[in-house]
Amino acid sequence: TRHDLNKPEHAALGNRLYGGDDSTRLRQEYLLGVGGIRVLKAIGEWPLKGLHLNEGHCTFAALEMISQGWTLAELSRRTLFTTHTPVPAGHDRFAWEDVEDVIGNLLPENVRTIDGCQESCSMSHLAIALAGQVNAVSNLNAWVASTMFEGTHIEPITNGVHHLTWTTPPMKEIFDEYLHGWRNDPAILAHAGKIPDAALISARQQARAVLRDLVHVSTGVELHEDRLTIGFARRFATYKRANLVFSDLERLRKIGTHKIQFVFAGKAHSRDEGGKQLIRDIFAGAEQVSDEIPVAFLEDYSMATGLAMTGGVDIWLNNPVRPMEASGTSGMKAAMNGVPNFSILDGWWPEACEHGVNGWAIGKAEDDRDDQRDVDSLYSVLENEILQAWSVGEERWAHLMRAAIATSARFTGARMISDYVRFYELFSHDEPE
Repeated sequence: TRHDLNKPEHAALGNRLYGGDDSTRLRQEYLLGVGGIRVLKAIGEWPLKGLHLNEGHCTFAALEMISQGWTLAELSRRTLFTTHTPVPAGHDRFAWEDVEDVIGNLLPENVRTIDGCQESCSMSHLAIALAGQVNAVSNLNAWVASTMFEGTHIEPITNGVHHLTWTTPPMKEIFDEYLHGWRNDPAILAHAGKIPDAALISARQQARAVLRDLVHVSTGVELHEDRLTIGFARRFATYKRANLVFSDLERLRKIGTHKIQFVFAGKAHSRDEGGKQLIRDIFAGAEQVSDEIPVAFLEDYSMATGLAMTGGVDIWLNNPVRPMEASGTSGMKAAMNGVPNFSILDGWWPEACEHGVNGWAIGKAEDDRDDQRDVDSLYSVLENEILQAWSVGEERWAHLMRAAIATSARFTGARMISDYVRFYELFSHDEPE
C-alpha cells in the first residue's frame, strides 16, 4: 500500500495485520479480496477457473469476480468457501453503511436479505450465500459450523500439515532409511511399525537434545534428560486454557515433582487481554513450582521454534474448551515426529485418538465448559497412565511413538490437498443444461 500516489490513510493500511478499527479492517479486506483478484489479472493469471475463499476475510473477491464478468450462477459453481473457526471474533461483521461506502456498486441486489446479513454485513454469511460449496476443517468443526450456518451443507476436510517442513532432521533420516518413498508419498508413514526401537529412540534423543539446548540458551531454564517433557505452543486465546495445568499446584507437585517439565510458547492477539493474562498466569505458576518442576516459556514463537518444540517434547498438551478448536495442526506436527498427543477430544483429535495407543484423551468429549472436571481428568491420566507408561521404559514409549507417526499419515497436507482437488475439479465442469 505504500505507493507514492496513495493517500496517507491508504498507505498505512498495510502497516499491521491485526489492529485498527472496523474502518481499517474493512479496507484491508477490500484490498485482499478485490485487490487480490485484480493483481492476478494484472500478472496474467487469467482467466481464473475457480475461487477458494478461506474464511470471510476475502469474501469481496467473490464480488469482484461478478464485476469481472462471472454470473451469480457461475460464481456459485466455481467457488468453495472454507470456514475455520467457531469463535465469533473470527467472523467479521461490518455496518452496511460502511460496506457500501467502500465497495459501492459491487454489492449484488437484495444482499441485505441474506440470512445473517439483515442487520449488518457478516462476511462469512455473505461468502456462504455466494459460494456453491462450503467446507470446514475437521469432522467436528463441520458439525459445529452446521449449527452456525443453518440450512447449509458443510463438508468436512480435516486440515493437514506439510510433512517435509514439519519433520525434524533426525526423524527425516530414519524415515529415509526405513520408510522409502515417504518424501513423495507421506501416506507411507502409516508403515512406521517398520522402524526399530533403537533407531527411533536415537532420533528422538537427538531432537530432545536440540530442544533442551534451545530452552537453555533462550531462557536459562535447565531441562532434565530423564524427565517427561510436556509441550504447549499455540495462539493464547482464552478458550485454549493454557494455564489449566496450573489449576492445583499442590496436586501438580504431588504428581510431577522431579518427573515432569514444561515448555510453553505462543503469542496473544494484541487486543486479547484475556490471552495476555494467560501468559502472565503461566509465568506465575512456573515461579511457584520451579524448584520441583522446571517450566520454560519460549517467547520467539517462530516456525523454527515450533519445529523444535513439536519434535523435541515427549507429550503434546492441548486442552481447549470443546468444541472451540477447529482443527489443531500443531498436534499433527507432533505426531509426525513421534510425539503422542494428550488432548481434549476437540478439532482433529476425535478422528485420530486411540487412547493409550497413540496418545491420550482428556475427558469424554463433553461440550460444556467445566475447568474442574477437565483438570481432574488431565491430572488423573497424567499420573495413572502417562507417567506409568514413561516409567516402564523406552520400549513401551517406542510403541507409542510408532503409533503416533502412523496416525500422522492421515493428517498430511498431501492428503488434505487431494481432498480439495475433488472440489477444484468441479470448477472446470461445464454448467449443466
